[in-house]
Amino acid sequence: MSRIAAVIYTCLLIISLSFAGVSFADDDDRGYRDYFRGRGPSIADIVINTDGLDTLEAALAANDLVGLFDGRKRFTVFAPTNEAFAELGLDENSDLSGLADVLGYHASKGDLSLEEVVTAGELQMLLSGTTMTGVSSDGAFIKGNSNPAAAVIVVEGLDARNGVVYVIDTVLLP
Repeated sequence: MSRIAAVIYTCLLIISLSFAGVSFADDDDRGYRDYFRGRGPSIADIVINTDGLDTLEAALAANDLVGLFDGRKRFTVFAPTNEAFAELGLDENSDLSGLADVLGYHASKGDLSLEEVVTAGELQMLLSGTTMTGVSSDGAFIKGNSNPAAAVIVVEGLDARNGVVYVIDTVLLP
């Protein structure tokens, strides 16, 4: 019996040591995203449940885009705050049904880390072309082609099961 116990103990020791080197962090600290991919809240869930994004939530609903950001495709979304929409005279009670192109200009395919966003220099958005990205004295930024100034990323990397959300202080204009 003690020989069987020793064999079992040795097998368990080998198995546990094989997992000792496993890490969920890789070079860009996104390994945990790969592990938890497909679990947790979607981009739509994050928009719906994050304070200060009510106008964006209403705009997504008015343009039938909630399902897109609740699905399986992966996106990097730049989510303007209520204050950003207010700068354009819009709030959650406004008619937001004509903003599909503007909303498409706030998302890029894939799951980009902040480092990837700012070092890209330019991102291809879902609709209406590209944006400029980088870092200034105000922090990480993204700039729409028709914006006089860049939008600052005010909340970094809210991880979703289907991508990542960055909250920005300006509505991007194509």
